[in-house]
Amino acid sequence: MSLLSLPNELLVNYVFSHSDIKILDLYHLMHSCTLLRNIISNSNQLWRRKYEERWGYSVSLKRFPKNEVNWLEVVGIRLRVAKDVQEIVETLSSLCYPDPESFELLTPSCVMDKLLATAIPFSEFVEEELEQLAFMNFWQSDGYGNLTLAYHAERALRK
Repeated sequence: MSLLSLPNELLVNYVFSHSDIKILDLYHLMHSCTLLRNIISNSNQLWRRKYEERWGYSVSLKRFPKNEVNWLEVVGIRLRVAKDVQEIVETLSSLCYPDPESFELLTPSCVMDKLLATAIPFSEFVEEELEQLAFMNFWQSDGYGNLTLAYHAERALRK
């Protein structure tokens, strides 16, 4: 039996919604064939579940009724914010600014200003991602979180 022979409702509500299927897996499936892309991209409920599974229901999203949010778009924005926040916080590493002049350019408050000045519709995502880097990074499954990244994320949050 082929995966595509299953009804769309089964695929969306049971197969793709399973907690072992991650957001990246859905993106890969969407790129594998047109039919899967249409099924997955048109399932707003699936993307809402995946968002809540990964990040919980954000306070910043409570201002919108659940049925008016394009969850695929919100997931994409949130992933871009997470990537941008991590890249910018990584620049705060003391290895990246050995001279005092570049240190002044990359203070935590400058980084926060840069992050919040971008065209992000939900600036609360920046703060939530910094919190995740600062406080959740210690508890990675391998037991070895990136302490430097956590330190600089926490510094950026304090500013």
